[in-house]
Amino acid sequence: MRPSVIKLTQRGATITIKFLHFDQNMTQTLQIYLDECQRIMTHADEPLSPKMRPLGKASWPAVLQSPCLPREALIALKRSNTPMQRPPVGVIGPREATQQQLEIAYALGAGLAELGIPLLCGGRGGVMEAASKGAALKGGEVIGLLPDTSAEAANPWVTLPIASGLGEARNVLIARASVLLIAVGGSLGTHTEVAFGRHFNKPVLTFPDAPNAEGTTPICSVEEALALTAAHLWGVTQPS
Repeated sequence: MRPSVIKLTQRGATITIKFLHFDQNMTQTLQIYLDECQRIMTHADEPLSPKMRPLGKASWPAVLQSPCLPREALIALKRSNTPMQRPPVGVIGPREATQQQLEIAYALGAGLAELGIPLLCGGRGGVMEAASKGAALKGGEVIGLLPDTSAEAANPWVTLPIASGLGEARNVLIARASVLLIAVGGSLGTHTEVAFGRHFNKPVLTFPDAPNAEGTTPICSVEEALALTAAHLWGVTQPS
Protein backbone atom coordinates (compact mmCIF):
# COMPACT_ATOMS: atom_id res chain seq x y z
CA MET A 1 0.00 0.00 0.00
CA ARG A 2 1.29 3.44 -0.91
CA PRO A 3 1.05 6.31 1.58
CA SER A 4 -1.89 8.71 1.61
CA VAL A 5 -1.45 12.20 0.18
CA ILE A 6 -2.89 15.32 1.80
CA LYS A 7 -3.83 18.48 -0.09
CA LEU A 8 -5.14 21.55 1.76
CA THR A 9 -6.55 24.73 0.23
CA GLN A 10 -8.11 27.67 2.04
CA ARG A 11 -10.81 30.16 1.10
CA GLY A 12 -12.13 32.48 3.76
CA ALA A 13 -13.21 30.48 6.78
CA THR A 14 -13.12 27.11 5.02
CA ILE A 15 -10.18 24.82 4.43
CA THR A 16 -10.61 22.07 1.88
CA ILE A 17 -8.55 18.97 2.56
CA LYS A 18 -8.20 16.15 0.07
CA PHE A 19 -6.96 12.78 1.27
CA LEU A 20 -5.92 10.51 -1.59
CA HIS A 21 -5.72 6.84 -0.64
CA PHE A 22 -3.77 4.47 -2.85
CA ASP A 23 -3.85 0.71 -2.73
CA GLN A 24 -3.43 -2.06 -5.27
CA ASN A 25 -7.04 -1.96 -6.44
CA MET A 26 -8.38 1.58 -6.39
CA THR A 27 -7.80 5.26 -5.77
CA GLN A 28 -10.22 6.96 -3.38
CA THR A 29 -10.47 10.72 -2.91
CA LEU A 30 -12.04 12.24 0.20
CA GLN A 31 -13.19 15.86 -0.02
CA ILE A 32 -13.09 17.23 3.51
CA TYR A 33 -14.17 20.67 4.72
CA LEU A 34 -13.11 22.44 7.90
CA ASP A 35 -15.35 25.16 9.28
CA GLU A 36 -12.75 27.40 10.89
CA CYS A 37 -15.26 28.84 13.35
CA GLN A 38 -16.50 25.46 14.58
CA ARG A 39 -13.28 23.62 13.68
CA ILE A 40 -15.22 20.58 12.53
CA MET A 41 -14.10 18.58 9.51
CA THR A 42 -16.82 16.93 7.46
CA HIS A 43 -17.00 14.62 4.49
CA ALA A 44 -20.42 13.95 2.98
CA ASP A 45 -21.94 15.60 6.07
CA GLU A 46 -20.16 13.13 8.36
CA PRO A 47 -17.74 14.38 11.06
CA LEU A 48 -14.06 13.62 10.45
CA SER A 49 -11.38 15.30 12.55
CA PRO A 50 -7.60 15.18 12.81
CA LYS A 51 -6.32 14.26 16.25
CA MET A 52 -4.69 17.69 16.67
CA ARG A 53 -6.24 21.13 16.32
CA PRO A 54 -5.25 24.80 16.43
CA LEU A 55 -5.39 26.49 19.82
CA GLY A 56 -7.91 29.21 20.50
CA LYS A 57 -8.90 31.00 17.31
CA ALA A 58 -5.78 30.06 15.37
CA SER A 59 -6.35 28.75 11.85
CA TRP A 60 -4.58 26.08 9.87
CA PRO A 61 -1.44 27.57 8.28
CA ALA A 62 -1.28 28.32 4.56
CA VAL A 63 1.97 26.34 4.34
CA LEU A 64 -0.16 23.18 4.20
CA GLN A 65 -1.68 24.09 0.84
CA SER A 66 0.82 22.05 -1.17
CA PRO A 67 0.08 18.33 -1.72
CA CYS A 68 2.17 16.21 0.60
CA LEU A 69 2.24 13.00 2.58
CA PRO A 70 0.79 12.96 6.12
CA ARG A 71 4.28 12.81 7.63
CA GLU A 72 5.44 15.78 5.54
CA ALA A 73 2.31 17.70 6.51
CA LEU A 74 3.14 17.24 10.21
CA ILE A 75 6.66 18.55 9.64
CA ALA A 76 5.28 21.57 7.77
CA LEU A 77 2.78 22.16 10.56
CA LYS A 78 5.58 22.09 13.14
CA ARG A 79 7.72 24.52 11.15
CA SER A 80 4.79 26.93 10.82
CA ASN A 81 4.86 27.46 14.62
CA THR A 82 1.06 27.43 14.65
CA PRO A 83 -0.16 27.00 18.24
CA MET A 84 -1.57 23.48 18.29
CA GLN A 85 -3.15 21.01 20.65
CA ARG A 86 -1.20 17.81 20.02
CA PRO A 87 -2.04 14.54 21.79
CA PRO A 88 0.93 12.36 22.79
CA VAL A 89 1.98 9.09 21.21
CA GLY A 90 2.97 6.41 23.71
CA VAL A 91 6.17 4.40 23.28
CA ILE A 92 6.14 1.37 25.57
CA GLY A 93 8.64 -1.39 26.29
CA PRO A 94 10.75 -3.05 28.97
CA ARG A 95 13.41 -1.61 31.26
CA GLU A 96 15.62 -4.62 30.51
CA ALA A 97 15.93 -4.11 26.76
CA THR A 98 18.24 -5.43 24.05
CA GLN A 99 20.55 -3.14 22.12
CA GLN A 100 18.34 -3.45 19.05
CA GLN A 101 15.26 -2.47 21.06
CA LEU A 102 17.08 0.55 22.48
CA GLU A 103 18.11 1.67 19.00
CA ILE A 104 14.55 1.32 17.71
CA ALA A 105 13.16 3.26 20.67
CA TYR A 106 15.73 6.02 20.21
CA ALA A 107 14.85 6.35 16.52
CA LEU A 108 11.13 6.41 17.33
CA GLY A 109 11.61 9.19 19.86
CA ALA A 110 13.67 11.23 17.41
CA GLY A 111 11.15 10.65 14.63
CA LEU A 112 8.18 11.72 16.74
CA ALA A 113 10.01 14.88 17.81
CA GLU A 114 10.73 15.75 14.18
CA LEU A 115 6.99 15.47 13.52
CA GLY A 116 6.24 17.77 16.44
CA ILE A 117 4.41 15.03 18.34
CA PRO A 118 4.79 14.77 22.14
CA LEU A 119 6.13 11.46 23.44
CA LEU A 120 4.49 9.75 26.41
CA CYS A 121 6.25 6.94 28.24
CA GLY A 122 6.70 5.47 31.69
CA GLY A 123 9.61 7.81 32.36
CA ARG A 124 12.07 5.21 33.62
CA GLY A 125 14.92 3.24 31.98
CA GLY A 126 15.37 0.87 29.06
CA VAL A 127 13.07 1.47 26.10
CA MET A 128 11.52 4.43 27.92
CA GLU A 129 14.85 6.19 28.42
CA ALA A 130 16.06 5.48 24.88
CA ALA A 131 12.87 6.92 23.37
CA SER A 132 13.08 9.89 25.74
CA LYS A 133 16.67 10.61 24.75
CA GLY A 134 15.91 10.40 21.04
CA ALA A 135 13.03 12.85 21.39
CA ALA A 136 14.77 15.25 23.78
CA LEU A 137 17.88 15.59 21.62
CA LYS A 138 15.60 16.64 18.75
CA GLY A 139 13.91 19.25 20.91
CA GLY A 140 10.77 17.20 21.46
CA GLU A 141 8.42 17.17 24.42
CA VAL A 142 8.84 14.07 26.59
CA ILE A 143 6.14 13.27 29.13
CA GLY A 144 7.18 10.71 31.73
CA LEU A 145 4.26 9.23 33.66
CA LEU A 146 6.12 7.77 36.60
CA PRO A 147 4.93 5.08 39.01
CA ASP A 148 6.83 6.88 41.77
CA THR A 149 5.84 9.62 44.19
CA SER A 150 8.82 11.79 43.24
CA ALA A 151 9.70 13.34 39.88
CA GLU A 152 13.37 12.73 40.70
CA ALA A 153 12.85 9.10 39.64
CA ALA A 154 12.51 10.14 35.99
CA ASN A 155 15.26 9.38 33.51
CA PRO A 156 17.41 12.44 32.63
CA TRP A 157 15.71 12.99 29.25
CA VAL A 158 12.14 13.50 30.45
CA THR A 159 11.06 17.14 29.99
CA LEU A 160 7.75 16.83 31.84
CA PRO A 161 7.87 14.30 34.70
CA ILE A 162 4.56 13.38 36.32
CA ALA A 163 4.93 11.56 39.63
CA SER A 164 1.66 9.60 39.74
CA GLY A 165 2.40 7.60 42.89
CA LEU A 166 0.22 4.85 41.40
CA GLY A 167 2.88 2.19 40.95
CA GLU A 168 2.34 -0.05 37.94
CA ALA A 169 -1.30 1.05 37.81
CA ARG A 170 0.02 4.06 35.92
CA ASN A 171 0.19 1.74 32.88
CA VAL A 172 -3.56 2.18 32.54
CA LEU A 173 -3.12 5.96 32.31
CA ILE A 174 -0.40 5.64 29.67
CA ALA A 175 -2.70 3.50 27.54
CA ARG A 176 -5.65 5.83 28.07
CA ALA A 177 -3.78 9.11 27.49
CA SER A 178 -1.92 8.07 24.32
CA VAL A 179 -3.56 8.73 20.98
CA LEU A 180 -1.65 5.70 19.69
CA LEU A 181 0.77 3.21 21.25
CA ILE A 182 3.98 1.79 19.78
CA ALA A 183 5.35 -1.30 21.53
CA VAL A 184 9.07 -2.11 21.36
CA GLY A 185 10.00 -5.35 23.10
CA GLY A 186 7.99 -6.96 25.82
CA SER A 187 7.66 -7.33 29.58
CA LEU A 188 4.74 -7.96 31.89
CA GLY A 189 4.19 -4.22 32.10
CA THR A 190 4.26 -3.89 28.31
CA HIS A 191 1.68 -6.69 28.04
CA THR A 192 -0.68 -4.77 30.31
CA GLU A 193 -0.23 -1.53 28.36
CA VAL A 194 -0.94 -3.28 25.06
CA ALA A 195 -4.00 -4.98 26.53
CA PHE A 196 -5.35 -1.77 28.04
CA GLY A 197 -4.62 0.11 24.82
CA ARG A 198 -6.80 -2.29 22.86
CA HIS A 199 -9.40 -2.27 25.65
CA PHE A 200 -9.63 1.51 25.18
CA ASN A 201 -9.80 1.02 21.40
CA LYS A 202 -6.46 2.75 20.84
CA PRO A 203 -4.34 1.80 17.81
CA VAL A 204 -1.38 -0.30 18.97
CA LEU A 205 1.61 -0.81 16.66
CA THR A 206 3.85 -3.72 17.62
CA PHE A 207 7.39 -4.56 16.58
CA PRO A 208 8.11 -8.30 16.07
CA ASP A 209 9.37 -8.87 19.62
CA ALA A 210 6.50 -6.98 21.30
CA PRO A 211 3.34 -8.51 22.80
CA ASN A 212 0.55 -9.15 20.32
CA ALA A 213 -3.13 -8.95 21.11
CA GLU A 214 -6.28 -8.99 19.04
CA GLY A 215 -6.47 -5.79 17.00
CA THR A 216 -2.80 -4.80 17.18
CA THR A 217 -0.94 -3.82 14.00
CA PRO A 218 2.39 -5.61 13.38
CA ILE A 219 5.15 -3.38 12.01
CA CYS A 220 8.74 -4.04 10.98
CA SER A 221 10.45 -0.65 10.86
CA VAL A 222 10.57 2.80 12.43
CA GLU A 223 9.66 4.31 9.06
CA GLU A 224 6.48 2.24 8.94
CA ALA A 225 5.61 3.20 12.50
CA LEU A 226 6.01 6.92 11.80
CA ALA A 227 4.05 6.74 8.53
CA LEU A 228 1.11 4.98 10.22
CA THR A 229 1.26 7.37 13.16
CA ALA A 230 1.17 10.43 10.90
CA ALA A 231 -1.75 9.07 8.90
CA HIS A 232 -3.69 8.33 12.08
CA LEU A 233 -3.04 11.79 13.51
CA TRP A 234 -4.52 13.35 10.36
CA GLY A 235 -7.54 11.07 10.63
CA VAL A 236 -6.70 9.37 7.34
CA THR A 237 -6.50 5.81 8.63
CA GLN A 238 -7.27 3.78 11.72
CA PRO A 239 -4.51 1.19 12.17
CA SER A 240 -6.03 -2.17 13.02
